[in-house]
Amino acid sequence: MMDRRNFLSMASLATTAASIGTFAGTDLAIGRSSGGKTFVKVFMRGGADGLHLFPMVDDPNYEVLRPGLAIPRDVALNLNYGRGTKRRMNPNLEPLLEIWEEGRMMISPATGFPENNRSHFSAQRWIGQASTNDDMDGYMNRYLQVRGNDNMLAGSVLGKSSLSRELQGVVSVPAIENADSFGLINGYYCSDSGCSENQLLQELSRVINAKSEQNSYKAQIDRTSALMLNSIDIVNNAAAAYDDSPLAGRAYSGSRLGQGLKLVAQLLNDGVPLEVASVDWNVSWDMHGAQLPNNNDNDRFTSQSFERNAGIRSGAEDFVTFYRDLKERALLDDVVVLVCTEFGRTVQQNGSFGTDHGWGGAWFAFGGDVQRQIAADMDALPDPADFRNGRIQGDARYVPYKIQYQDILAEILVRHLGLPPRFVREVLPDWRWTDQNFLRA
Repeated sequence: MMDRRNFLSMASLATTAASIGTFAGTDLAIGRSSGGKTFVKVFMRGGADGLHLFPMVDDPNYEVLRPGLAIPRDVALNLNYGRGTKRRMNPNLEPLLEIWEEGRMMISPATGFPENNRSHFSAQRWIGQASTNDDMDGYMNRYLQVRGNDNMLAGSVLGKSSLSRELQGVVSVPAIENADSFGLINGYYCSDSGCSENQLLQELSRVINAKSEQNSYKAQIDRTSALMLNSIDIVNNAAAAYDDSPLAGRAYSGSRLGQGLKLVAQLLNDGVPLEVASVDWNVSWDMHGAQLPNNNDNDRFTSQSFERNAGIRSGAEDFVTFYRDLKERALLDDVVVLVCTEFGRTVQQNGSFGTDHGWGGAWFAFGGDVQRQIAADMDALPDPADFRNGRIQGDARYVPYKIQYQDILAEILVRHLGLPPRFVREVLPDWRWTDQNFLRA
């Protein structure tokens, strides 16, 4: 539950939210009050290995470059995409085949940006800002500013209690770990047996609803505090109204990803006008060593006793649970999920049975109007004839970027969320959008 310090912090931040109407002199102000479209960004922090998630098993140099890490052709999942693609799918992502085969998943296996310096902190921050200018707000926060949407639940970080860079900025948003933890308690205030858990909320509501001069500083604080308390009430009511029977026995995991996706489903199911949400998928993606068990067991690529395999499988299960959940509630068409990472890994394994920081990474999206597609990819892996002392040299060590991530974001903003194209450059600073056509028109 939220403690006193967090409450005061949110109340202070909320003061700014109440003053937001339009951004940069625009008169867009098209934020919605209920229903509409939702964009869920899921981050794989650590630099997920795109060649592990979507291996190029049909490239003749794949096993040469990764003699201990290469997923065998008969173990990797065939995407049946044709058109000469060499990509398959990690067997632990098998639940995602359901979405792929229904034609509602896009894979962008070589995604990045030219300024990437292969630093986790810089790359995550720059992607979150959609800019290398560290004075910029997060791009999702800028979207809310352009929209003129001051609803405190229009943008939310879900499944964790800290703000993601994408949503940091002028518009205040909550970070909600789960519905049960989003509230206020005070053991000194409410300690008697039979004491109502929401008694503190009720008393605070009574205080802030007391009359004060309309333009006074206290009135402003009261209004924004009321917004915050109302948000707590909305989240708790959405959780209480959520019926998990459409899951047909499936359940979200207790991970940040599982709980974040569950919160999205709860809020949308109750008509909360959530437009942009940030969620994390925590697996040990920084694979410098022990990327797989260093043995010759036939099941080492899929064994769930290996933590990384289990984490990937669990995440894929959460995605399919979410997909089915929204589908059963007739909400799927209104939601796009984008899964991203700050960079990929080296194409060649290192001496620690792992891979090092790279360049282009694998992103994928599903739901909404997403259509089955493998986006622009590298043509081939480096030729071993170019090795020097057994190692690849220079930029050939990395998967290149064939698509800059801003194009993916822009297409979601315009085609899914309905942002007029002329405002793309305010959300994604100075970006000239090239449509990749992964969303149905």
